[in-house]
Amino acid sequence: MTSEWRIYGRILFAVLCVAVLVVVYHWAADKFRAPAIVTTTQQIATTPAGVQAAAKAVHVPLQDQGHATDISRAIMGVSERKPNEVIQTTGSEWEKTVEANRIQNKSDFVMVTDPKRPTELPIIKPADSVTVNAYYVKAYPRQFQQIGYGPPSTIIATANWKVAKTKTKEWYIGVWGTVDYQKPEQSRAGIMFTRM
Repeated sequence: MTSEWRIYGRILFAVLCVAVLVVVYHWAADKFRAPAIVTTTQQIATTPAGVQAAAKAVHVPLQDQGHATDISRAIMGVSERKPNEVIQTTGSEWEKTVEANRIQNKSDFVMVTDPKRPTELPIIKPADSVTVNAYYVKAYPRQFQQIGYGPPSTIIATANWKVAKTKTKEWYIGVWGTVDYQKPEQSRAGIMFTRM
């Protein structure tokens, strides 16, 4: 019996070591990557092609062309009223300020435009006082739920929450459950990891 417990202990230790390595890797990838900031014009920020180019520049994958279209429509709707945020800072600190606000807003990247010259790229000099429009983009949902039906009598439900991201993938942890209303003893539940 004790040899079995030693084996279980070793397996648990190995799983914990892998989990720690994954967490450290994700922390280091976020800590040392370049800021996820794209300078662009107002017009380009409101087009699907502009959103896709910005996402590609900062290595944030979009799900498909429809996803880029949805993001560009959201930016267009916001920009008709006002940007997500107007940031006033100095030319030497603008990237740090925008990146700190991006992290605080939990967005995947930010598109920055010049409010005074919306048809031109922002030109920022270190000695200048700077005002920029910031549009925060969440390329992947922070959480999602699904519900389905499996014949003849099973209902399936899942809920997923984002737990980490790398430069190319988003990681979710979720719970799932199935209920068979004709055979309740066959109902099940579990946890799952999803990589998108």
